[in-house]
Amino acid sequence: MSSNETLRNITSERAMQLSSVMKEVSETVAFANIKVHYVDYPQKQVKKKWLKMGGEYWQLIEPVDGFHPNQIALALGAEALWHEVQKKWPEVFGKKNPYNEQIEKIFGDQGGY
Repeated sequence: MSSNETLRNITSERAMQLSSVMKEVSETVAFANIKVHYVDYPQKQVKKKWLKMGGEYWQLIEPVDGFHPNQIALALGAEALWHEVQKKWPEVFGKKNPYNEQIEKIFGDQGGY
């Protein structure tokens, strides 16, 4: 992370602008074969869950660059995003495979892989 506060502020502002554009595109542009959904990165939910688990906020930052979320934060973020998408747009995941029980009988529980 840069020690230059002005550069950090400009970079953060640009990131917010790009996110805003993506959100606008998802709400206003129609594509023939796909529906685009926009979800903000769930930083507050990630932080709250990690603190509840006994961690400290700084532990969620990637030490290589001191800015991006690390693997723990990404896993918690993916979980939060998954639940949000399931709640808002359940059709994204399609219909449940009617053969799931038979597949599990044949192959067993392979841990979701």
